Amino acid sequence: MSITSMKIILALLILNTSSGLRAQDKTSKCAAAFIDNQILVDEYTTEGQCIIDHDARGIFAIQTVQITADQCQPTGKIKFYIAIRKSKTNTLLLYTDEPLTEVPIESILSKCHHGDSLLVIVTDNHIALPHHEILIQYAQ
Repeated sequence: MSITSMKIILALLILNTSSGLRAQDKTSKCAAAFIDNQILVDEYTTEGQCIIDHDARGIFAIQTVQITADQCQPTGKIKFYIAIRKSKTNTLLLYTDEPLTEVPIESILSKCHHGDSLLVIVTDNHIALPHHEILIQYAQ
């Protein structure tokens, strides 16, 4: 076997091993967005949406959740980043350079305009946040 063939086999083994390691990287907890410990998502399913009024008030946080058949109970705040998706330019603007554990929602919403939405990014790759986009509702 030539040196080149051995290098190719070694590279394939490394790729196979690394892709196997990525497949084992699974989320172990679920999380949801809350304002004053009230969950934002209308239903914790694949169809659920987070919608808030542009004049909402309270403490915004992302919390891990304990899900049962009839409720979704917060179990602890986690670190997150929040970005504002500007509707006119489709640009994402990071709200702060530092990760947050909670923030007054009105301070974020004061930087938003009609059509904008919020995107939440968790810092722990073992936590799933399926409802990471928050739509901002304005009066018609």
